[in-house]
Amino acid sequence: MNDLDNRPHSELVREAGENWADLESAAELLENSKSSILSEWMVELGADMAISRAEATIKAQPRWKELLQQITEARRLANRARISYEYEKMRFSEWNNSEANRRMEAKLV
Repeated sequence: MNDLDNRPHSELVREAGENWADLESAAELLENSKSSILSEWMVELGADMAISRAEATIKAQPRWKELLQQITEARRLANRARISYEYEKMRFSEWNNSEANRRMEAKLV
């Protein structure tokens, strides 16, 4: 257990890991969907436009910038969740080491 939460460290690590996995999945989905979204939007423009012109037209639109911002934000949140997961793992390791040291000191007394 820890000072901030009465739950066991293992539960905190599990929760942080699940949160990271969920946010990582969401970020990957957005990143992997970017080209298909671009294609869908290009089709909306019509078949009479050259592909390079359609792509440039879409990428000049505010909705493309918004999509990129959403992808970037999803990646940021996933990265932050990973930091939280790694932090909880380190706290567990530190707690575990301090408990082992405490037990060793108790044996020496």
